[in-house]
Amino acid sequence: MALQTYTVSYSLASTPGTIVTLSNVVSFAMKCGREKQLDDYSADTAQLVIRYPTGYASPITGLVPGSLIRVKHDASNEFVYAGYISGVSVNYGIPYAGGVGNADFINISCESYYARFGRLQGFNQAISGGTFTTVATDIGTYSSLTINPQTNAATQVVSASNVVNTYGEWLSQYIRTINGRMAQAAAVIVYGPGDIVASSASFSDTANDATNQVYDNIEFSAFGDNYYTQVTVTPTAVAAQTVQSGSAPYRSLNFNTFSSSVANAQNLANFMLSQYSTTDVQISSISCLSEAQNTFKLNNMGVPTALLIGMQVPIKFRGTTYYGIIEGYAMTATPESSRWTYYISGASLNSTLILNDTVFGKLGTGKLGY
Repeated sequence: MALQTYTVSYSLASTPGTIVTLSNVVSFAMKCGREKQLDDYSADTAQLVIRYPTGYASPITGLVPGSLIRVKHDASNEFVYAGYISGVSVNYGIPYAGGVGNADFINISCESYYARFGRLQGFNQAISGGTFTTVATDIGTYSSLTINPQTNAATQVVSASNVVNTYGEWLSQYIRTINGRMAQAAAVIVYGPGDIVASSASFSDTANDATNQVYDNIEFSAFGDNYYTQVTVTPTAVAAQTVQSGSAPYRSLNFNTFSSSVANAQNLANFMLSQYSTTDVQISSISCLSEAQNTFKLNNMGVPTALLIGMQVPIKFRGTTYYGIIEGYAMTATPESSRWTYYISGASLNSTLILNDTVFGKLGTGKLGY
């Protein structure tokens, strides 16, 4: 049970290879992904507080909006956050003597790569239809922004479209079209429904060893935002499709897509209705203290090559093993402690039949998708 340490560094956007380590970091907090499955994505955010005793006399000129910020977990040498400075403020304290302000602090707000999509207007730019490999190439050509579709996402077919508002709004609609997920690092990473990575570690309420990360808080929830009895899918290229169960008045879910055919739109509507027309109480969040772990794996759940968002995790609770998907997570750290909190969607909200998957590949337990 060791204290986990992190290193914060920055570099100018013009010289990203020149990395400078920051000292006197007092606290760090980040939030990545989303809390619930039907939430729209926004940029991952982070906040840093750093003592700034000589900053008044010798300011760190690189700590300005647009500079790159990275936070690395020292033991694994993996980055747990990568983004850009979005805002800076300085709190100057009293007293100030000999060029030193011991009560001076600099506060740094950060945002991830997706923020660039949200700020870039599309001006009705036409985007080719087809597989997302083709679409992502078009987006890169017209916007100079990078999207990395994973294996299943790359094969999803969508209609031709126009970037009517921002590229961020366009990408959000695309992700809704394929019922996908998004992670953010040096680029935007898009996952399709089949791009699920299984963790090699479990969460546990009792076990604490090389394959179990012990947690001290768990929450089960049933969200009204995850319960609908009518779904309307409105594509840009074909007619809208509406499906429902039960009788009126309905709880209605409506969203726009780039579905390439009426059949695809209807299949998506039927799938979403099958997922969200029941009110299951399921695990919605788990929280773990870093220094409580005998073998620390909270930053990657035992899969160093994978990102946490979209990862399938076993959760052991009072003798039963549940399964869920990490939709988002938050981490807070000080020199004394750090804590990771994960936002989970339960297995019944992720019951697409995936061949050869030990959890979602069982016949008779999944729901037919699109």
